[in-house]
Amino acid sequence: MEPIKRNLLYVDDQPENLIVFRAAFEEHFEIFEASSAAEALEHFDSHEIPVLLADQRMPDMTGVELCEFVRREHPHTVRMILTGYIDTDAMMNAINLGHVYGFVTKPWNRETLAPMLLRGFEAYDLALANHALSERLEHAERCAALGQCAARIAHEMRNQLFVLPLLEFIETNYAGHEELGELARIARQTHDRLNELLDDVRSFARKEDETCRKSPVNLAQVVREAVSLASMHPSVPKQGLKLQVQAEPTVVCHAIRIQQVIFNLVRNAADALKAQPCPKILVTLAEDGDRISLSVQDNGPGLDPAQLERVGEAFFTTKGGEGTGLGLDICRRIVSGHGGTLTCQSQPGQGATFIVRLPRTPPAAAAERWTSRQAAAVPIQRLEP
Repeated sequence: MEPIKRNLLYVDDQPENLIVFRAAFEEHFEIFEASSAAEALEHFDSHEIPVLLADQRMPDMTGVELCEFVRREHPHTVRMILTGYIDTDAMMNAINLGHVYGFVTKPWNRETLAPMLLRGFEAYDLALANHALSERLEHAERCAALGQCAARIAHEMRNQLFVLPLLEFIETNYAGHEELGELARIARQTHDRLNELLDDVRSFARKEDETCRKSPVNLAQVVREAVSLASMHPSVPKQGLKLQVQAEPTVVCHAIRIQQVIFNLVRNAADALKAQPCPKILVTLAEDGDRISLSVQDNGPGLDPAQLERVGEAFFTTKGGEGTGLGLDICRRIVSGHGGTLTCQSQPGQGATFIVRLPRTPPAAAAERWTSRQAAAVPIQRLEP
């Protein structure tokens, strides 16, 4: 198998020089040619250019000026100057303004220029790796700051959860009032869910890895309660929210945390449907061999491949300034803690489907799993736009 050729842009206003350069290096590089700076910049709009080799003396823009512009717009591209004149001022300008990697004097020879070009590609790859490492470091610092802030917020929020005595008063003194009793039950579930969420935040901030207490529950009942709770949120289209229960499995899980996953997925689907004239969300519970499948499907705009690739990353969101990018990360951790998987299937214009697969009995220590690419799907009916 032949190695993939790397892109190289050679800029020279002399046609004969372009011909000679291509003849010398087209076997080793994917060569793009330009006879002017303007033509050279057009290549950057449609191709990745790791290495630029530009002649210094051109009529519309010098090689140094071109390198200076490329440095601002494409900082990782390795820039080299080809010159037939020993011009100290031009060399200093190239170093100070264009951050030129190296100079090549005319007439060049293949034995000298080829190793220099190869080192240019190595420098480009190293620059990209350093940039990625810097982004990861910045991300880690943000996570550390978020953890410290979250711990303080969790402490203050817990101080505000003082409604439990009021709920107990309603349950005791208005036991025969059906509507008040139902509202008190929902409020108690919300209170318990907030407490569980605050426990998760505190555990994350303290770097704890506690295993939540699980017990056998009727998963269908858990799902029904979660969907009912989600339907009361103002962002959720109540008329468009449907539930299909195709099985009544008993699963060993933490009911409140599973409800948190369902609530988050339904809320995410609702957020994606804000511009949809006929919003629809379908929640389906079914058996899938020795595992249980729980899916949340919407008829929204869907995700493009680039978004689908990043959908599992913490802090990544498609909601702009309205989202934190933490909801799906929380869901992933909860599902993983139950020995399950969370997958996403989506195509632009065809909505999105998030699928939770849970074992009936989770392993003692479940490995973390997350798949955001197109996965093998359980049969799911298409929601019409």
